[in-house]
Amino acid sequence: MALKIQEKNNKQNLKIYDFKNFSGPSFPITYSFRQNIRSFIQENAQECCTDEEGVKIWITCLENNGVKIPLYTIEESIQHSYKPYCRICSYTGWSVHLVSKRRYRLIIPNSDKWDKQLPSVVDLDNDSTYLLHGVIHCNGFGHLLCISGNQEKGSKHLCGYEVMDLWDRLCTNLGTRSISVKDMSNIKGAGTMSLGLLYGVANGQSRFAKWNYRFHNGAYGLDLKRFEAAIRTLGAINLNEVVENMAIKDNSDSRKINVLIGKYRLWNRVNMITLRDLLKFMISLLKAATDRHANLEASNYSLDRLLSASEDVNSVRHDIAYLCEHVSRSYLKKPAFVILRNNYFVKEWKIKDEGDKVLKFMCPVRLFLSPTYYGDRLISKLPQSLELGELVVLPLNATIGDLKVAAENCYRDTYFVMGTFQVTGVEGLNHLEDGVLVREHMKSGGQLWLQGTEIQHTVRFLYQGFQLVNCICGAKAQDGQKMQECDICHYWMHRRCKSEKYRYLSICKNCA
Repeated sequence: MALKIQEKNNKQNLKIYDFKNFSGPSFPITYSFRQNIRSFIQENAQECCTDEEGVKIWITCLENNGVKIPLYTIEESIQHSYKPYCRICSYTGWSVHLVSKRRYRLIIPNSDKWDKQLPSVVDLDNDSTYLLHGVIHCNGFGHLLCISGNQEKGSKHLCGYEVMDLWDRLCTNLGTRSISVKDMSNIKGAGTMSLGLLYGVANGQSRFAKWNYRFHNGAYGLDLKRFEAAIRTLGAINLNEVVENMAIKDNSDSRKINVLIGKYRLWNRVNMITLRDLLKFMISLLKAATDRHANLEASNYSLDRLLSASEDVNSVRHDIAYLCEHVSRSYLKKPAFVILRNNYFVKEWKIKDEGDKVLKFMCPVRLFLSPTYYGDRLISKLPQSLELGELVVLPLNATIGDLKVAAENCYRDTYFVMGTFQVTGVEGLNHLEDGVLVREHMKSGGQLWLQGTEIQHTVRFLYQGFQLVNCICGAKAQDGQKMQECDICHYWMHRRCKSEKYRYLSICKNCA
């Protein structure tokens, strides 16, 4: 069923916030994400009704240039969810994270749907037309699933960078820990050519680098070193070499490529030597053709001449598509294959010490589970330690006993299997009584390893990923590619990485 908004919550009755300043520095956030999101909902949103079990929805009204924009916050109980596990966590390399009890969706619909009902939660993941769609688990780890702007993408009132700025402010001030993003956008008219590839080659980094998103992991074991090497290889292709090779081929496509390169070289007052130089110039021209008032480095070329030559943005898009498609056949096939695969970029937020207001500690856990109590089979599947840790915030006069109680409540409120979790000790402080003040022995902002026991006797809702991956290509986690299980070691591998020696068996190359 669709999510329904009560009449009393009509946007006319909502408090209106300025879009460009909402959740800025004046937005007070001190605690962990699961606490901050509750404060945000209570202070800045108004509840709507829904007939879906385990789902709550709130609306916040933002205003930009006189236009009211709805921001929806949806709380989804994992216990009642049709998809309790997060596949994006697995693809990002977070498959060993415990399943959180709740996840929150922040959504701005397409502008033509602002006065319509939201679809049911079941259908939310199937719609890629949102201006903003982000998912954050209550442990503070989340994913930016969709972001877009400008008229072509469904908004007459917002630009993509404005939406991204809002998302970044929300994540920062809500106290998120890590957010992943996969650059899936393509240039319209450029076929399947990824904007991520074009920006990577042109600028040497992702287009999300402006907001401090860094390469995290990719398909087939791609790491940062190989990613950067592929970017350098692509960008360093010499245009003179391309022109010479195309002249040797002497067909209609090669002649058109040489004309295209010569055209942009003539328009640009700065000599272009490599493919990086050319793509960077073409992307700048694409921006200029989209917005004649764009703030570009016009001193490098005649902007008026370029805009008169490119009457609409489609001609620039066509040139980019044509260039990349034909040049890649000879030069970019292998490295482009590496880059165009599922690459995830992640931004991490560090703990901000506010020792004069509260005490903050990151508290990982070592679990001491009894095989007699849990059984050997079950205990082999349960975690022995939680190195990820959780942020515990305490008042300045908190005691060690208060720390234990707060940590217990934190883990119980965050993860399913920790519903009966008990803290039995604090490493390095076990010789102290529970009534001793924490700040006398530990500085705020540090790490405290807890000792604990008593977790729920179930493997349901345990890890975000259920496949243990150990592929010959170097992949240690699911990455969105087709995988299968090895019949011998029972680890999962990519289908394209399996051994061809045993044609009718599923055996990895390690076991073969």
